[in-house]
Amino acid sequence: MPRENIERAISRATSKEYTNADHVVYEGLGPHGVALIIECLAYNKNRTVEALRNRFNRMGGVMTPVAYMFGKMGRICFAVTESSPDGSFDAMFEHAIDLGAEDVVDLGPGRAELICQFSDLGPIAKALSKQHAYSIESMEGV
Repeated sequence: MPRENIERAISRATSKEYTNADHVVYEGLGPHGVALIIECLAYNKNRTVEALRNRFNRMGGVMTPVAYMFGKMGRICFAVTESSPDGSFDAMFEHAIDLGAEDVVDLGPGRAELICQFSDLGPIAKALSKQHAYSIESMEGV
């Protein structure tokens, strides 16, 4: 590849035109009615939406609002510490539900995954970490 092509590509990518990328979200129904939310960084919103619209049309989908079908959730994986008197899943389940969890999944002996509303993620994690019976392994918004 010629050196001037590489330099032109680098200068184009670092120009002001390309440093102002916008975060945009598109929604639609894909093939077989599958709801999709697509998050993009777009330098040219018109070109991005047209490319997505063409892709939806070719695959038998349509761009339409579908965000009402989704909810932002939080997930916390936690474990029972050695000093905990009861490491059973039932005890972890009851405690997590009392804190406001929507679901608790058993991950094996002494470990569980808690699913909650995204807005409750911080308070529930804080309540779990205050108790020395549980240690948080990971926490994320999904």
